[in-house]
Amino acid sequence: MDGCQDPQLRPAQADDLDEVATVWFESASRMEGASAMLPSREELRVRIDRELAAGWLLYVALSGGRIVGMLALKPADAKLDQLFVHPADQGRGVGRVLLGLAKSALPGGFSLRTPQANRRGRRFYERHGLDCIGEGVHPGMGTPVCFYGWRGLPAGDHGNRIWQ
Repeated sequence: MDGCQDPQLRPAQADDLDEVATVWFESASRMEGASAMLPSREELRVRIDRELAAGWLLYVALSGGRIVGMLALKPADAKLDQLFVHPADQGRGVGRVLLGLAKSALPGGFSLRTPQANRRGRRFYERHGLDCIGEGVHPGMGTPVCFYGWRGLPAGDHGNRIWQ
C-alpha cells in the first residue's frame, strides 16, 4: 500500500470474516505484550461470529483488494473493542484511518484497552488524541492493561461522559 493513499473502508461482509480473523491473529500475535494465552486464528474466527451477534460493528480496511486492517466497535458500550492492522501494512496510515472511523462512528466518545506492554500502540493512541484514563488487569488473560478514552465532540451531554 502506498503511504500517501488511504485504504478503502467499508462494513465487513460475511465472506470477509476468515480474512479478518487472520489479520487479527497476525497482528495480535506480533504486538508488544502479546499474551501466550492469545486465542488461535480459529478461536478468533468463532469469536467474530459471537461478537457480531451481540452487536459488534465490524469494519475492514482494504488495499490492493485485500483486507489490511479491522475495526470492531461496541456502540452500546461506547467501546472501541478491536483495532488491528496486518503487520506488513503497519506504519502506512491504516490505523489512523480506522481510528478516524471510530471517532466518526462514536462521536460522543469511546474507551478502549490495550496491553500495558504495548508501547507502540499506546504511543499511537496518544498521538491521535486519546488519553490514558487508568490501568488494570485484562479480565480474561490476567495481564496488565491501560485504558484509553477519547472524549468525543463537544456537543450535548457528550462532554460530561465519565470514563471507566
